[in-house]
Amino acid sequence: MRAIIPSVSVKGFQYMLVCLGKIGDDVVIEARPDRLTFSTLNITRTAFADITFTRTFFESYHLDTSAEAIQHDATGPFLRCSVLAKALVSACKIRGNVTEKVEKCCLFMNAAEGVGENCRLTIEIIFKHGFIKIHRLLYESCSEAPQIIDSIQSCPSSWRLPPAALMGLPENFSAKAEEITMSCSQEGIAFKTCSDPGEEDSGKKLGSTVVPMSRSVMESYNLQDEVEMTFAMKEFKAIISFALALRLPLEAYFDASFRPFLLRVVNENVMTAAFAIATIVNSSDIRERLKSEQAMKMEAKPMVSSGNNNAHGNLDLSQAENALFLDDDADWADALNDIEMEEAAAAAAAISAATAGSSGTNGKSREVTRESSAVATQSAVDAYEIEEPCLPPQRKTKRARFDFDDFD
Repeated sequence: MRAIIPSVSVKGFQYMLVCLGKIGDDVVIEARPDRLTFSTLNITRTAFADITFTRTFFESYHLDTSAEAIQHDATGPFLRCSVLAKALVSACKIRGNVTEKVEKCCLFMNAAEGVGENCRLTIEIIFKHGFIKIHRLLYESCSEAPQIIDSIQSCPSSWRLPPAALMGLPENFSAKAEEITMSCSQEGIAFKTCSDPGEEDSGKKLGSTVVPMSRSVMESYNLQDEVEMTFAMKEFKAIISFALALRLPLEAYFDASFRPFLLRVVNENVMTAAFAIATIVNSSDIRERLKSEQAMKMEAKPMVSSGNNNAHGNLDLSQAENALFLDDDADWADALNDIEMEEAAAAAAAISAATAGSSGTNGKSREVTRESSAVATQSAVDAYEIEEPCLPPQRKTKRARFDFDDFD
């Protein structure tokens, strides 16, 4: 892979690396014929960033698809590796006015597998004064890249803030604040720092900062229901700083406090940055939501009769599908026992009837009668044996309980 970044785009590339370094420890680089993607996931799996540059961002961009380390999937060939975020940020760090100092920045990736001397990401920064700064970073090949499960299409609520509205927003909150709460209403949104209850109990006086934003300062605002969610401050500040550095609006997509908070920064046909921050939920809120979901399931669940076996006298209980109308496995076993007792009684009645017809006759007739009785007995037994395979093969074991929730 070979990518050349012009001097006017080097500063934006640096902002991207700094943002990724504040979110995660490792950066996954994925090169495809039409784009170059940088993504990261923090160690606690509570924040994710995915920034993609198209070919128009680079002065020149090429991926050798014939290399041995090139992998293939449904979307085509690609080359993917993982690099330490701090090393990548340090290699591209340039002090002073980048546009006046740097002529271009070149990225070269050897298409090698595994980890070793051949697996290197080379970064060359060519200055206008005639010297070159070269960094060679070892990388590790990876088979999978992190992805966002939730999508912005599934979020009914959203807002879009221009760079002017974001100006100075991170500086309003204390650097010690670890969490921030966003409250959304029909009038607008409000950001509030969350105080630590442990510090409050220790006797320290902590103040809270609230920054309200009305709908007039937003480019767009769509709200389905009033929402209040809490998420990490560090990652949120990094995303706001990234949008401000590129002078691009920040888009947010959200639903309920139980789902991740999605953000996006887009430069049409050049760059797309997608972020996801996990929300913090109280245990009481989780219990209330679970209770409401169980109540909804109980209302939608079909009613099952709680009567005894006599309530199902019109059903053919020898058929397995009719077991759905029984309340418990014990009812099913009792019904099968009743069927067996009825068949055994019918067979015994046939035998006694044949035996009673033989009284008062001579020996020959008794032999014939005994023979007829044996035939009748054998016929009853045969009939019982013929009927037996229609029943479940294992009557003593309990049948798996049928759950109507499977139809939900």
